[in-house]
Parts: sequence; C-alpha cells; structure tokens
Amino acid sequence: MKTMPIPMLGIILLMVLFLPACQLNEFQDIDGFEYEAEYAIPLVDASLSIQDLLDRSESDLTFLTIENDGSFTLSYQDSTKILDGEEALKSFPSSFPVPVPNQQTIFEFSQIDEINITSAKLKTGTLDFEISSNIAEDLDLTITFPGLTKDGQALELTTNVDYQGSLPVEANIAAVDLTGYSIVTQNGDLQVNYQALDASNQSRDVAVILGNADNWTFENIIGEFSQQNFVLETDTIEIDLYNNQVEGELFFSDPRLKISVNNSFGVGIAVKFMQISVLTTDDQVIPLTGNLIDDGFLVDGPGINQQGETVSREYIIDRTNSNIDVIFNSEPKKIWYTLELEAAPGMGLSDGFVLDESEVTVGLSFELPIEGRAKGFSTENIVDIDLGTEDGEILKEAQLKIITANTIPIDVGIQVYLLNSGGLTVDSLFADPETLIRANASSMTSFIDLTPSRLANLRQSNKIKVRSNFSTQDNGATNVIIKNDQTLDLKMGLRATLVQ
Repeated sequence: MKTMPIPMLGIILLMVLFLPACQLNEFQDIDGFEYEAEYAIPLVDASLSIQDLLDRSESDLTFLTIENDGSFTLSYQDSTKILDGEEALKSFPSSFPVPVPNQQTIFEFSQIDEINITSAKLKTGTLDFEISSNIAEDLDLTITFPGLTKDGQALELTTNVDYQGSLPVEANIAAVDLTGYSIVTQNGDLQVNYQALDASNQSRDVAVILGNADNWTFENIIGEFSQQNFVLETDTIEIDLYNNQVEGELFFSDPRLKISVNNSFGVGIAVKFMQISVLTTDDQVIPLTGNLIDDGFLVDGPGINQQGETVSREYIIDRTNSNIDVIFNSEPKKIWYTLELEAAPGMGLSDGFVLDESEVTVGLSFELPIEGRAKGFSTENIVDIDLGTEDGEILKEAQLKIITANTIPIDVGIQVYLLNSGGLTVDSLFADPETLIRANASSMTSFIDLTPSRLANLRQSNKIKVRSNFSTQDNGATNVIIKNDQTLDLKMGLRATLVQ
C-alpha cells in the first residue's frame, strides 16, 4: 500500500485549484453560487481523506497503513535477502582430492571444511581416479564408497590395471556423474574401500590411488556447523518527507524501527548492525544507537524435523531503547546501514542443516505514527502552467470561490507566486500568505479575485511556485493524531468573463 506524505496535501489542493474546468466537469454543482456574470462554472465538489491519497506516491519504499484505532502510520521500508542456502552451500569446496592409501580408508570431510557432515545430497559433482601400481601383474581394481549411494546402491567403480612389461603401471577411472547421490557419514567420516585382485584372485596393495572430486554442489547438508560470518554491502533508504521543505518544524512523537527477521536455515542466525546512520537535510551524520543496535539479536533456526519451515522474529527499536526520536526529528533525508550475519554463532559446533532453498531475510521498516506537531512547516513546489485561451478568447476577469470544511487537525496556509520565463516573480496571489484551510473548521469560505492586471501577469507566466505552510492546531503547540475518518471537504466554483 502506497502513500503520500502529509505536506503534499496542500500541493494537491493547489494543483486541483488550477486545473481547467473542462477536466472537472464530472463534479456536481455547488449550492449557493448566484453570480450575475457571463459564466458561473462549478469546478469541484469533493471530500478528501488521507486514505484518498494512498495511491498517488511514486516511492516504492513508502507506505501508509491504517491502525486498528483508525490512525495512520507512515513507513519507509526495505527488505533484504542477506543470505540464501545456495550461496551458503558454496562455502563447501567444490573440488578436492580424495586419497585412498589403504584398502580400507577413512576419508575425513572435516579436513576439507569446518562442517562435520552427518548426511548430504549432491546436486552436481563428478569423481575420477588416477592409479599407479608397482606390481608386475594385471590387476582387477574395485573402489567402493558404502556411504555414497543412489537408489539404495553404493557407488562402486571398477577398472583393469594392465601390466605392459614396465613399471609403474598407470591406469585411470574416468569421471563419474554423482548427481542425485546421497552421502551418509560415520561421525563425519566417509569410508572408502578398494580391492585389487591378481590372476590368482589374491588381494594386492596398489601404490597410489588418488581421486579427484570436482564441481560438487549440494541440495542439502545436515551436520554440525561452525560459525561463519557474512557482511552485506551497505544499503540505503531514501526519506522524501523533507524534500521540499524550506522552513518550519515537523515533530513526530513516537518514531520507531521495526526489524523483521525470517530464518529457514537449520542453524541459529545472529544479526548485527555494523553501522546504521542517517544523513540529515543539513548534511549531518547521526548514528542510531541502542542496546539492540549495539548487541544485535539472535534468531533460532527450525529443527532437524522442520526442514522447509521458517522461524520469524520481530524487534522494535523506539525512543525507550535508542536515540531514534533524535535522529528522526533531525530531518533525515537518507538512512544507510550495513548488516553482518553470523550463522551458527558461538565457540563450538552447532547441530543443524542447510537446504539450497534456505534463506535469511531482514526487513527494516522505519515507522512514523502520524502523531506529533508541526509549526510553520513550509514546502515549495514549482508547477508548469499554460493559461492561454482558444479561438482568440481573452479572460477579462475572474473570481474563485472556495468553501472548505476540515476535520483534519492541520491548518494549511497557501501562497502562490507567478514566475516568468526567466524564473522571476511577477506577482503573487495573496497580499500575505493566508490560512486557506483551518484545522477542525466546520465551514470556511474564501474568495480569490483574479483582476485584469493579475490576469495579465498570469498570461505572461509559464510557471507558478506554490508555497504551502502547515501547522497543527494551537499553532503547533499540541500533538495531534491523524485518523482515517477525518476529511477535508472542498467545494470550488469559478465566475469568469471572457471577451472575444
């Protein structure tokens, strides 16, 4: 769900105010217009709430949610998949030697990686062997892996070592595809047996049998895992709330950071912030500090019998356990952060599993409940206009009548400057900035006279600069809450005289 920050409300109203009447002919007539003029044109009869503005934002990271009590929360969100199982499983070397020095050999996976594997399933992989014999006889060689099976059958490789009259005798076993093979170890060790039989069917020892495992990737690994650290690239969240501010104060009474962690790895995950800071509109850098930020937080993994499931945890950082109220009321424009993840944190080994589809995600949501105060908070926007008339008609004079009723506890003040092609101000709509819409006002009527001289200035202008001022009730001295049932009712009509 998307939103538009509160300061944009005044800008929207002014854009509506200057829309051509031909684009608004679907609105109903306004009661009470009794102009004795050539044209009396009803323009707008509408009721707006904050909810009506939800889909007008272009920011993909900004959301406005409605709480159970009808109040609103503005959120700046980011979600990062900081680790996936396929990447984590790549930490196991994909190629390694498999020496077979004895007729019965214990091959230790722990010598390859700091994972004490109980069982695993291969996604890809091959295994080949080079053999060198100092026996001046032909041999029939069989190599067997009891713990490496597919469809219940242990891997068994055979070859002939043919004596050709000279030593050593060289032979090989070409690469065998191990896709889909399962591995079951004994305390992390994989047994490898070989038998070399001569013509008399006697068992002989072969000098060298060296295997080469290549391109091993895994669908899953179950075992004991040692701690591994992963540092993510720095990420940023843009805060557009103050983009057009020129002066004034905007205060949020209860900002907070919600951190959501989802873990489908079968090991615990510790998440830490290596850094998290804001850049303010005046280019100050302020770090976010607090116990959870400094110490991080641990999310357990699902158990061995819960493969494919996810453990979710949520943590709240607010003004009671951090300085977040300070940084969010310092007018931030950007937040950047760097996350560090520790899989299987601790000094020893941790029982668990990793699937290629396992993942850890961390979602950050900087939430601003729309409860607070504003005093003289001002924004400026420049809008292109074209007020030319068709068929030689000239707008001689005009008057806008605006009727508002407002249950939103915000005063909205407006000033509109007319700019020429050089960007210079040639006129303003009001002698002084006016409060066009008062907070909690049952009804308010305003008139805007467009005199001939002002219309002449309008025709020379190709831009308008809209300055909007916002204050909560009592001139910003009182905290207010914006709710879904609060609306701004707007009626607007135009009396105009056109001459040919």
